Amino acid sequence: MSNIITGAIAVAMAVAFFMYYAIRLFYSVGFMRSIPVFVIIVGTLACLLYDFVTSIMEDMKPPRK
Repeated sequence: MSNIITGAIAVAMAVAFFMYYAIRLFYSVGFMRSIPVFVIIVGTLACLLYDFVTSIMEDMKPPRK
C-alpha cells in the first residue's frame, strides 16, 4: 500500500514539474523550436508511468512458496 501512495506522489510531482516546464518553454520559444524537449518530456513520463504500473502489479502478485 505504501508503494502505491509514494509512487502516486512521485508521479504527480513529476507530471506537475514537466508540465510547468513544457508550458514555460512553449510560451518562451514556441512549439517548433521546442519539439525535441517535448519528445524527451513525453518519453520520460511514459517510462515513469510504465515503471509505476509494473511496480504496482508486482506488489499485487501473491508471494511465491
